[in-house]
Amino acid sequence: MRCPAVLLLLVGVAQAFRICAFNAQRLTLSKVAREDVMDRLVRGLLALSGAGLAGVLQILARCDITVLQELVDSSGNALYLLLRELNRFDDSGPYSSLSSPFLGRGTYKEKYVYIYRSHKMQVQDSYLYNDKDDLFAREPFVAKFTLPSKDLPSLVLVPLHTTPKAVEQELNALYDVFLDASRRWKSEDIILLGDFNADCSSLAKKRLEELILRTQADFYWAIADGEDTTVRASTNCAYDRIVVHGERFRRLLHTAAAFNFPRSFRLTEEQALNVSDHYPVEVELSLSLSLNRAGHGTRPLSLATLLLTLLLLLLLLLPPQLGLGA
Repeated sequence: MRCPAVLLLLVGVAQAFRICAFNAQRLTLSKVAREDVMDRLVRGLLALSGAGLAGVLQILARCDITVLQELVDSSGNALYLLLRELNRFDDSGPYSSLSSPFLGRGTYKEKYVYIYRSHKMQVQDSYLYNDKDDLFAREPFVAKFTLPSKDLPSLVLVPLHTTPKAVEQELNALYDVFLDASRRWKSEDIILLGDFNADCSSLAKKRLEELILRTQADFYWAIADGEDTTVRASTNCAYDRIVVHGERFRRLLHTAAAFNFPRSFRLTEEQALNVSDHYPVEVELSLSLSLNRAGHGTRPLSLATLLLTLLLLLLLLLPPQLGLGA
């Protein structure tokens, strides 16, 4: 008996898989735990004043995985509250996190934090890049994730938040991080992403074009040079970037853009700045994800999916002249 093509729904589903990078602008416990923000979040009134946490949650809920930058809370409570509220108010999770140590040369230090849907992906490995020459103010915290997809069984992410004082040096050194991750995991499918400060006064156009990541083959800057990734109307800079490497990513890449959350959430500039002065940047990959795979959590099927499954099974049991298996 031949199975109808629709039975593929029981095995996998083609969908957009969104990877994001977001500089949350000094994400502290006070920014996350503001009582007035919590109240508005519960009521769903994001557009009212002081939308800090609500805006961050809305942004994170758009993404299957986000590289969050500028988490500066030393207590650990900000991330705990953020994940708690994200899992509480968004049922497309559950969400988990992976954090770097605090990074920075002086008194100011921040973390890289991966926030991801744990039913879609799992952490396979991670490491802090060995910056023996101290080229980075905040060395990349590199991570490899496994996905239930034949299209992309694993995903390597290399985040970087550069210091504006040494953008060119750090972005050229990022090529060495790429080589290190590629050798370590024998993978060419790697994404470099974060607040690169790769525009305006931090990096002249001529110097940008001379970067190793621009002159070496197979690197594609998915967020274009003309894209504005800043919230303030007074600036127009492509600071935040996503750079993909490898033919696989070029083939799977569907869209790439900065997410203008003030426009989408109907916020004034003042309200938006309570969230961040950066737009998130994101890429969407077209993937076929399996609904059940060893090592990955599974989510309960919806009522509609269950009914469809029962209908398909009944049709298969019908005689050939009546069913779909003829």
